[in-house]
Amino acid sequence: LTTTDGVLISDVGPGSPAQVAGIRRGDVVVKIDEKKVDSTGRLRNIVAAKGADAVVTMHLLRDGKPKSVKVRLAEMPSDAARVARRGAPKAGTGVLDGLTLESLSSENRRKYSVPANIKNGVVVVKVDSGSPAALLRPGDVVLEINRQRITSIASFRQLYSRSQGRLLLLIHRDGRARFIVLNRR
Repeated sequence: LTTTDGVLISDVGPGSPAQVAGIRRGDVVVKIDEKKVDSTGRLRNIVAAKGADAVVTMHLLRDGKPKSVKVRLAEMPSDAARVARRGAPKAGTGVLDGLTLESLSSENRRKYSVPANIKNGVVVVKVDSGSPAALLRPGDVVLEINRQRITSIASFRQLYSRSQGRLLLLIHRDGRARFIVLNRR
């Protein structure tokens, strides 16, 4: 993208107003109606001020191209509200040193309560204290690196070794997908 403005959509809930409107994971919301969106807090405030049942135009960037969609807002379910209040993790710096990963085996699925709908990825089993990977925690499932799907430990290593600059990780945590950006030195 040519801009750092906007809010990156990391997950779209099934049956949510966003899904009904056609918003996808990876879209970047840059405006709602004519109000600029420059943070998740601003996005939530604009949506909350409009209220449930309001129809808004969300201006997006999808694959670097502008797109507008009409969205009928709805009240946030209580579980989603709890996650939203907690907030997204802050982006960190460094690389994924100090991180221990394992395959998404049936044993790890049980141990970390990974839902059956998560078909690919690798599970975080340990993060060394003080590690640059401290944004991650045991039980997180790393689904993608730089929008490339992780299918095994080998694919994780390959994608990680080819990456330069920023790493965009898509992880599954607490029933939700979220993006984390790390700067690789």
